[in-house]
Amino acid sequence: MVSDGGDRSGGDIQAVTRTADVLGLLVQSGGRITLRDAVERLGIQRTTMHRYFATMQAVGLLSRVDDGARAHLYGFGPLVHQMGAAIVNSSRVAMVAGGRLQRIADRVGVTAVLSLPSRGSAVVTDSAFPLDVPIAVRITAGWEIPPDGAQSILMLAHMDDDTVAAARASLPAGQWAAFTEALTRARTDGYIAKLVGDDLRVIAAPIFEQHAVCATIGVIGLAAELSGPSATAAVALLVAEARDVSAVLGRRPLAG
Repeated sequence: MVSDGGDRSGGDIQAVTRTADVLGLLVQSGGRITLRDAVERLGIQRTTMHRYFATMQAVGLLSRVDDGARAHLYGFGPLVHQMGAAIVNSSRVAMVAGGRLQRIADRVGVTAVLSLPSRGSAVVTDSAFPLDVPIAVRITAGWEIPPDGAQSILMLAHMDDDTVAAARASLPAGQWAAFTEALTRARTDGYIAKLVGDDLRVIAAPIFEQHAVCATIGVIGLAAELSGPSATAAVALLVAEARDVSAVLGRRPLAG
């Protein structure tokens, strides 16, 4: 691995961190990023970043992309795609719940998403869009939801106190009260319905495997589309689907 200096172990650790930063940036950028973007957004010198990119390309974590317009454009490498396929194929919840997303999207008329836990928050692993709706909210697989996002709060509501405390500490102090209130309500209700900005709403229900939350299944759409009777129907559908998947995975959670 490339080292930015210092002792060998410290350099190796920093290289791993930088590699994770680049991959995370790729996820947030929709799977395409230029060398210049990485330099500006991660605050690393261009020569150093070029060495990281070259090494990551050599081991299969990055690949060059030629779109005829942007120079030094990169995407995920073959090793990342192989890892992603292996993870999805080995995940029981992805196999059981993923096949239900299209049905949910068509019934509710908005985008349906499956999210799995990732470092104390949630990451979108699959999505489906309603077939008869020309315009729908698009959310990419791999999108990491912040700790105070709906699906992350729903997962944290069923996690241990230390994980919850770490997630809370990662937020600005001004958001702690709203985060705690949303967490408490998610525990009480057994699902979550939360505005994203002023225009979007997320509704989601937890999926359990054995004795732990392992995923959330939900929908995201315009707030006007997910309000009143539409929201009530979406909650009932998602809770029923989540309980059914949980039963298949080996646990039927108590009614919320």
